[in-house]
Amino acid sequence: MAFISSPLGHLPTNTMNSEQLTKLKSVFCINVTDSMDIETLIEIVYEQLLKSYEYYDERDMQEEIVSFFNDDGEEYKNLLREVTLV
Repeated sequence: MAFISSPLGHLPTNTMNSEQLTKLKSVFCINVTDSMDIETLIEIVYEQLLKSYEYYDERDMQEEIVSFFNDDGEEYKNLLREVTLV
């Protein structure tokens, strides 16, 4: 494997294949998450989940919630009551 100069100057940049780069990303993510406290992990998961539901309409959310809780829609009804209470 050939080494090329790094934009950081003293660190060599290895020309990796796709599998190696994927493994590097995985190992780095493990290191990053291992160094986080639980509150930070919860915040990141919450933000990613909320972002993933950004384009869901009411029907999509109903299907997601019923599927997640694997019930007949009872938990959806409970959540619906919670958000519609004024």
